[in-house]
Amino acid sequence: MRDGIYGPITTAAVKDFQRANNLSADGVVGSKTWSVLNATSTKPASKPGSKDSVVNIGDEGAVVRAVQKKLGITADGVFGPKTLTAVKAFQTDKGLAVDGIVGVRTTYALAKTDAASAKKSTPKSSSKKVARKAARPTLVSPNAPYELPFPSGYAAPISQGPYGSASHYKWNDKHHVDFAVPAGTPVVASASGVVIMAEYNTGGGNTILIRDASGHAMEYAHLSSMNVVPGQRVVQGQQIARSGNTGNSTGPHLHWGIVDGRNFVSIKIAESKELGTSYVPGTLAMSRNG
Repeated sequence: MRDGIYGPITTAAVKDFQRANNLSADGVVGSKTWSVLNATSTKPASKPGSKDSVVNIGDEGAVVRAVQKKLGITADGVFGPKTLTAVKAFQTDKGLAVDGIVGVRTTYALAKTDAASAKKSTPKSSSKKVARKAARPTLVSPNAPYELPFPSGYAAPISQGPYGSASHYKWNDKHHVDFAVPAGTPVVASASGVVIMAEYNTGGGNTILIRDASGHAMEYAHLSSMNVVPGQRVVQGQQIARSGNTGNSTGPHLHWGIVDGRNFVSIKIAESKELGTSYVPGTLAMSRNG
């Protein structure tokens, strides 16, 4: 480890190495561990998303901060879109499975890497260009109400509202709304803006973030397909995707809500022209978007 600090990520890597080589997994580099380290180049094996995963999208804390430091990015301790992009770039650079999960193999590779070399793997120019474009999206007013994310005239059943006990009680989704629509339902932009993310993650599956004039981003998750790319400008009512059942989902639906586009933190309940801020489970939401 080149930074000289025996922190959480190094401890995790040592334990993984010990388990892979049938040693006592205590995280301490004793004589037996040194012996195996000096005699072999064995790397631990793992399956993405297994119980051996260290951190993943949506996690936060000291271990996430340690990973971010090793990647050479801002260490805020929150595993959001920027960290996901950096992890995937690192995995690509190291010839690892590109799943965005910091599991055993990625942890092992990070433990042998210094921040300077890891940072080289992180895309720079494209993200900066997107950030510059995202600062000036087209919207009449930063306080303009949103419109429901479906074509005008479509009635979407609300299966869970903000603060729902089923799953809407966490830092990243407490203000969100779930619409129980069939997979393949057209999804349209609730506000004009710039796409800052359109990719798969293990939690939200196929996910789109669109930053509008408020400075925040609208999240559309669990999509079956996506029609837009980062940096693309969209207008309110434009079709951007089709709903689905991807990622951590118990059935076809659209997960919709306002987040901080930098870290997925849920900001507030979306005020729509159709329903204001009242989204009652078991009722139909009639869209007038378009």
